[in-house]
Amino acid sequence: MKAYQILKPRITKELVLDKQKMMNPPQGWITIRVSASGICGTDLHIFLGEYLGDYPIIPGHEFSGDVVAIGDKVDKFQIGDRVAIEPNLSCGICDACLHNRQHFCENWQAIGVTMPGGWQHMLWSHSRLRLLLGIYHLKKLHLWSLYPV
Repeated sequence: MKAYQILKPRITKELVLDKQKMMNPPQGWITIRVSASGICGTDLHIFLGEYLGDYPIIPGHEFSGDVVAIGDKVDKFQIGDRVAIEPNLSCGICDACLHNRQHFCENWQAIGVTMPGGWQHMLWSHSRLRLLLGIYHLKKLHLWSLYPV
């Protein structure tokens, strides 16, 4: 399994991931096998060093895929579910979150920006960040695919 990582602005590296580790997500998290991942302006700005983010980072905050493993205390998803990403993770306890203004969260994190993103074969994602696609068939949606679907 491979991933594409930005080590620092304008410097990239291809990584090899440990599949066994990825198949054992922590409590409350799921493992997603990425089917398609988009590239947008934010990814370019991260690559150029012009956007808030952590380095090194595996970019990709717009992606979809299949659930292949489930951590303890996850009850919303089953193995095989097709999901799309909501990359923003708010803490739920700061003043902004308590006033339903999660987009101003003082402890904001985002998959593909401050946490590993979808430019890899598999990744862990917190179960509250997924949107169940249900009956939609990804192969019929004409999505650009980073890896063969």
